[in-house]
Amino acid sequence: MQQLTLDMNLVNFILVAMAVLLFAQAYVLLRIRNILQAIAMNFDSIIYFCRKFAGNANQQNKVKDTVPKTCQFCKHRLAYINTGKADNSEEDFYHRCGLRNINISLNDSCKQYEADEHVQS
Repeated sequence: MQQLTLDMNLVNFILVAMAVLLFAQAYVLLRIRNILQAIAMNFDSIIYFCRKFAGNANQQNKVKDTVPKTCQFCKHRLAYINTGKADNSEEDFYHRCGLRNINISLNDSCKQYEADEHVQS
């Protein structure tokens, strides 16, 4: 019968080893969970910025399409101060086309229109 009995030191060693392995597995699983959550947050941030970037590109295209093609928004428009009036009156501006070298109104348009990139609507 003595062959069937186990040494108590061996039983204690096996129990301690199983407990250590259980805690090590729990720690590793928690670390894996934290890493997966961090990856998910990074993907959410990437998706958010991609959507924001795509939304801004669409908005810019819409803004460019809604700007009327008049001399007011043309990059060839040149503005000058009309100095022919008296000094105490308001300063009037007049505009000339840089390509055709003629006086223009801001509501005019032509086939040579090019949008001014510095004009913000």
